[in-house]
Amino acid sequence: RQRAAGCAAVVTEPLAGLADEGVPLTLAHDLGATATVVHTSGTTAGPRAVELTYGNWLWSALGSAVALGVEPADRWLCTLPLSHVGGLSILLRSAIYATTVVLHERFDAGAAADEIATRATLVSVVPTTLARLLDAGLRHPPALRVALVGGAPIAPVLIERATAAGVATVGTYGLTEACSQVTTGGP
Repeated sequence: RQRAAGCAAVVTEPLAGLADEGVPLTLAHDLGATATVVHTSGTTAGPRAVELTYGNWLWSALGSAVALGVEPADRWLCTLPLSHVGGLSILLRSAIYATTVVLHERFDAGAAADEIATRATLVSVVPTTLARLLDAGLRHPPALRVALVGGAPIAPVLIERATAAGVATVGTYGLTEACSQVTTGGP
């Protein structure tokens, strides 16, 4: 069950209650079985369907946890489309970690900056989005551990600007075939 909270969807009851309503819960998955089919962005050719297994998602989440760390109170802000591997990976990582996702329907610089300024601990952005957050006044967000920046090269001047604003950034490279985050720089 969910309720709307501004741009975010907030889960108000534990998922375990769904079993009482006849929704089957699976406690184990075949790691080799297809979990999702996600289409590539079509950067070098037309978009194509990529089958990703439960194991792909699990190992990707574990790799992300090694690179970024995981805290029980993490709140990952997701403004990326869920039809794209970047957005979907935030949901699935957080489900695996049992942490919170704050899901915005679309990117709005003011709403995202407010969320980051008050309680988000992680956010995934592209360089243009990071610039728009800084333009919207994002400064020294107390809870934000890191802004994961990927999807395009990051100009050194943008990193300097984010650093001056107290926004820790980490560059990342990913692709659909590998469940998004493949390599991530250090803080």
